[in-house]
Amino acid sequence: MPRATNNRGFSLIEVLIVIGIFSVLMAAVSVTFSTQARHGSREYRVAESEVELGIVKNLLERDIVLAGYGLADDYGTTGFSPRGMQRQTGPNALILMGTALGLNDPAPLHWAYATAAAPTFRVWGDSREDLLTNDRVILLEPNTEQILTQGATTPWLFRYNSSSSLVDSGGTAWTSPTIGTLVYGVDPGATQPYATVTYSLTTTNLPSNCATGTSNLERTESWGGAAVTIPLLACTLSLQTAFGLDTNEDGTIDLWDNNAGAVASGYSQATLAKRLKQVRVYLLVQIGNRDASYTYPAATVRVGDTLLATGADVALDAEQRRFRWRLVSIDVTPRNVR
Repeated sequence: MPRATNNRGFSLIEVLIVIGIFSVLMAAVSVTFSTQARHGSREYRVAESEVELGIVKNLLERDIVLAGYGLADDYGTTGFSPRGMQRQTGPNALILMGTALGLNDPAPLHWAYATAAAPTFRVWGDSREDLLTNDRVILLEPNTEQILTQGATTPWLFRYNSSSSLVDSGGTAWTSPTIGTLVYGVDPGATQPYATVTYSLTTTNLPSNCATGTSNLERTESWGGAAVTIPLLACTLSLQTAFGLDTNEDGTIDLWDNNAGAVASGYSQATLAKRLKQVRVYLLVQIGNRDASYTYPAATVRVGDTLLATGADVALDAEQRRFRWRLVSIDVTPRNVR
């Protein structure tokens, strides 16, 4: 007897049901994948922003700590009148000056002092600080903090030949060595006896993912000649600075000079070195990209410290509130205060 054969296939309705179920499943998978992809992209950008913030904080702290290092109180007839730290407004900027601020050459970190009037200079035994042959240096009288000069061509600039030899820019040996004279290295191409480092905001080359109204935070370094600019942090909405001053010189801060630094700007370098006790820098920085499903919880952000009355209030518009923001606060005690 022949075997019965079932030739029945799927009906059109069954096929449509299967396709419908499959489409629903694929749509759910697609939504889940898209959500995870957006979440992963956001988390990656947030992590990237955190790394950038860490680098910027370390660099700012380093420069503020070293601001004022190697500066003289008296530059005589050289025409220079630097100040270790000052605040500029319109646009906001923090300006630092000193001989150890250079990033492009190790020579500005080298220093010594005369241990004998022969002269003989202190050797530390540490390549990071020891003066090296042919280092360009400046000299400061230890008691008056006056810059020393000699020679007609660039009289403030000397060259270190060895631990017992120093010559001026014309090649003549230093003629009046004194025990205790301070020797600070400067950049080989310096046309001024200190570096100027400026932290400022600019909209040049601002990335397209940044919120409206933001800027790039940049670091610009100059030794009097061509400036070298390094972009540090994109999508920065505000830069605020405050100086903690000891106006009566009793050892404690009694005034926070906010933003424009109107009080500190009237000080000489010698007075600033005695009265400046702390520096606070505040940054309001975008974290990640725009998120249409997110609203920043505050319409106004205090970029500063309310209790100390430092910084300023920054209002966020509706579009800016589609971004996440991070308030970065940096509190540094400059090393070169007296």
